[in-house]
Amino acid sequence: MPAIFYLALMTYASKLKNYALALSLISITEAIPNLLQSIGGYFADRTKNKYQIIILLVIIRFVLYMIVGVLFVTNIAGWNLVLIVIGINFISDISGMYSG
Repeated sequence: MPAIFYLALMTYASKLKNYALALSLISITEAIPNLLQSIGGYFADRTKNKYQIIILLVIIRFVLYMIVGVLFVTNIAGWNLVLIVIGINFISDISGMYSG
């Protein structure tokens, strides 16, 4: 995840009730893709048409972060926003790990 986005999400989550849980969830979902990186590398090496898959994953990640941007300007707030963004970011990190 880009560092600025990570800091912004952590700052937003730190203002919630039970902020320690929110910060822990963010940290855990940031660590899991790193733990699974070797498995993702294995599948990436076995993939045919790697270039097309990488392009598709970049487009998917772009769309996911556009959704996050839209969510931040809507009326969704608090835990709902944080949980949705954590989920989207987790999916993006997994797909980024695969294409990396």
